[in-house]
Amino acid sequence: MGGLLSSLNTPYTGLTGHQVMVDTTSNNIANANNEFYSRQIVRSAAETPLWKQNYALGQGLDIMTVERVHDEYTFMRYKKATSEKTYYDTSFAGLREASSYYPEIDGVGIYNDLQNYFNAWKDLATKAGDPAQKIALAEQANTLSKNIQETRNSLVYLQQRLNEEVKVAVEEVNRLAEQIAMINKQINEYENQDLYRKANDLRDLRDQYEFEINNLIGCEVFKQEVKGSACVNKNIADFDEDYTLTIGGRSIV
Repeated sequence: MGGLLSSLNTPYTGLTGHQVMVDTTSNNIANANNEFYSRQIVRSAAETPLWKQNYALGQGLDIMTVERVHDEYTFMRYKKATSEKTYYDTSFAGLREASSYYPEIDGVGIYNDLQNYFNAWKDLATKAGDPAQKIALAEQANTLSKNIQETRNSLVYLQQRLNEEVKVAVEEVNRLAEQIAMINKQINEYENQDLYRKANDLRDLRDQYEFEINNLIGCEVFKQEVKGSACVNKNIADFDEDYTLTIGGRSIV
């Protein structure tokens, strides 16, 4: 027999193991609305039995690890689609503001000023000796010149504002890249201590920062030895051994 202590330990491992499963399920429910949270599952196995002369005595339940279920391909597609939407929304907003400087309303805008300017030349051509026509031409030329200058100034201001937004975006990218580098170090330190230890929350946080960088300026991420052992599909978790983030072909992490 395994003894009284062994008999007590067997149900204890089952209770503690199922408590981990309940806690993990509760954590999944609590984070159901968290965009970057990956659902977690508990991987368990039977404890190593006590081998007797003619039988093996079971020792209960062993919790091997708590693992996140993460589909790297789906995440990449989601990241790409969101980045494209952000790019086109930003481009549309800039172009819409620029187009507002060239209104198509009757009687308003540079196009109308040009028409009035050339009409003034036609009127002057028919009545070359009329001083009023010369004054009207000068007024139309002044109005056209003024509106062109104002439109140019508006476009210059728009460009300066967009440049400032790019500057802010670059500073934020640098900050996020530093955070990712720090997270990579923490992941390595945590997971190298034990084969079954998985830094699930750190990997989710890294995905969030990576997503934000991609939305700000665009990036490429390369992971080597992507593998997993999730019960649903052993190939979908990104327990990678190397991580490289590049922008414009240059590695920054």
